[in-house]
Amino acid sequence: MKRCVLLTVAVLAGCASGQEIGRGDEHRFQGDWEMDMTREGYSILGAAPGQYKWVIQGNKVTPYENDRPQDGFVLRLDEAKQPRQLHLTRFWRSTLDASGLYRLDRDTITIYMDYPSQGREVPASADAKGLLVITLRRSVQR
Repeated sequence: MKRCVLLTVAVLAGCASGQEIGRGDEHRFQGDWEMDMTREGYSILGAAPGQYKWVIQGNKVTPYENDRPQDGFVLRLDEAKQPRQLHLTRFWRSTLDASGLYRLDRDTITIYMDYPSQGREVPASADAKGLLVITLRRSVQR
């Protein structure tokens, strides 16, 4: 009982100090997202709506193509950096696959990656030329 009271006090103290528990960007990334990918304004995928999607659960991302799961990866966000950064690592190897900048709006995530370097280096800004732009829009539940 004493432990329960101490835990409750600690949680309430965190809330009172203005911290939102679980309300950071990682929390807002959760769910099903339809994906489009462009470079210099032109669609790379040329896909029908809903053909490509990402499902994000915790820090794990599972991409889908035509409702078939593909090799997934681990998502790590760095909210402290400005502009905000993300890093993606494949499940089956521990090497860093890609890094980029991201912008999170209500139901849209926009990811900017440096295309010539295969996305391994974080671009200096989202306005740089030649960036690969991945746009994720929250899927509407049917």
